[in-house]
Amino acid sequence: MPSVLAKLLAIAACVALATASALPVDVQSQPLETRDFKYCPGLNGYTYTSPRGLSTWKIRCDTDTFSNGGQQKVVEANDFEDCIGRCGNAQNSNWCNFAAFPGNVKKPGPCYLKKGNGEVVKDERTKGIKLAIRQ
Repeated sequence: MPSVLAKLLAIAACVALATASALPVDVQSQPLETRDFKYCPGLNGYTYTSPRGLSTWKIRCDTDTFSNGGQQKVVEANDFEDCIGRCGNAQNSNWCNFAAFPGNVKKPGPCYLKKGNGEVVKDERTKGIKLAIRQ
């Protein structure tokens, strides 16, 4: 017959399991502006989900992709999140897989929309560039 201690441990394990399953699974799919860290290197590895949940992106700091002659378009974006949105919008989503933003995450700047048939690179040439990679 199980001891009282064994019964209590079994109950505690069930309570812990029930509590853990009630917690959100992906805390990283919030909009960029609600994150505690809004700048690199804090955004490195962050998974960003678009506001309507239509696309998911992995953020890499100090990283870029060189398209090796692939399709690329430069647009002005309000901030990094807007840059990602421009890559994911209906007009660009059929070819845009990377959004590179060299400016401050929360300020306007040039946004490089890329097809990305080249390699993803992190070296002295990519310092300060935030790259969103379509997942």
